[in-house]
Amino acid sequence: MIGTIISAIIPLISKVLPNTAEGKRLSSEITMALLAKESELQATMRDIAVAEVTGNLFQSSWRPALAWMLIAMLPWIMIIQPVFFPEITTVTHSDFFTVLGLFGSVYGLGRSVEKIGPAMMDKFNRNKKK
Repeated sequence: MIGTIISAIIPLISKVLPNTAEGKRLSSEITMALLAKESELQATMRDIAVAEVTGNLFQSSWRPALAWMLIAMLPWIMIIQPVFFPEITTVTHSDFFTVLGLFGSVYGLGRSVEKIGPAMMDKFNRNKKK
């Protein structure tokens, strides 16, 4: 991604400042700044990966446990309950899919905020101190 940005910016600088020391210096500074940001991004991604591996049992297992519970509910609601226990109405299909959609949102967004949020706050605090 950074290579694409660099390859787009350098020709523009060459057009504005052709064959000048200022143009070369500016190209070099922009390239170095973009590479530094790429390095920072890689470090943040590494920190997120480490954070995903560490944590207590509840942090790492509540989402999979909820997913397995919903997976177990699906055959019950769609097959077992209507065929073998039609007189029992526990959870309707629409209720189940509402819960499933809510779980998808909590699982996806919650996981993202949980892992990216601390890194973003650290960066915000570092920038605030400058």
